[in-house]
Amino acid sequence: METSDAAFHPDDRRDHAEPIRRSIRHMQGRLAERLALDEMAAVACMSSFHFLRVFQSLTGVPPARFFGALRLEAAKGLLMRTDRSVLDICQDVGYSSLGTFTTRFAHLVGLAPARYREMYRELRSADGRATTLPRQNLSVSHSPHWRGRIEHVPQDALLFVGLFESRIPQTLPLACDILAGTREFRLDVPDDADPDAAYHVLSVALVPVSDFDRLFDNRSLIGAVGAAGPVTARELDRPISLPLRAPDLLDPPVLVAFPLLMHVKLGGLPPFAPSITPKPVFATPASLTPDRLAL
Repeated sequence: METSDAAFHPDDRRDHAEPIRRSIRHMQGRLAERLALDEMAAVACMSSFHFLRVFQSLTGVPPARFFGALRLEAAKGLLMRTDRSVLDICQDVGYSSLGTFTTRFAHLVGLAPARYREMYRELRSADGRATTLPRQNLSVSHSPHWRGRIEHVPQDALLFVGLFESRIPQTLPLACDILAGTREFRLDVPDDADPDAAYHVLSVALVPVSDFDRLFDNRSLIGAVGAAGPVTARELDRPISLPLRAPDLLDPPVLVAFPLLMHVKLGGLPPFAPSITPKPVFATPASLTPDRLAL
């Protein structure tokens, strides 16, 4: 992810990266607790003021927001792997209010917790019917849009590009493109967009995984990430370059559930989704010709 603190020297960024990673690992081990800024800063061996500045510079978001994303990431896993009630999971990841947890989860992941679990189980118990992702020819559309190109793409990856209002993709995208066999993307300008509003573009490369459950684990599914922005609707004539790089612990968790997003909006799953029955369950890469899939 990009950062905005231009005054932060690259050498300082390298020096501070590991202490901030150490503080993130501390967060990961204490999701059910209330962590004070002073405690997180002490783990990084920094003053609270300096820690807050460095953390936001390196991750793009404040520590509290990053910690909240880690909690919801853990909740997604518990909803899939366990039969614990939504209330229990809510408390497991540090929320005292079920209503707050449910609202926050639905806003950032795209589905309410119970519905997320239900759809995961529906897809996991698929009966073997082939499911292919539909394709759309965008060349016939004349709506205003941004265009760009993705660079440094991992082999056999399916590319997702989304338009978001903030630096981290913790809501459903305002617009997105899903690419197979091409690196050129297009993002339509939202109908109600303010010409001067700032948007951020995120791209992730979704790579083949070894089993069905890992398809819902973004840390396994995402093989590379890239970000650009801010961009505005007044800059449509300027192509966007999106170089990808390997994910880092400093990247805020991507909470968008890509398989469910594709299933709900496009009627299919990634073409490399592992089969969980003796028959082919999902499309093979060969069935998805180089084309663009868009919402």
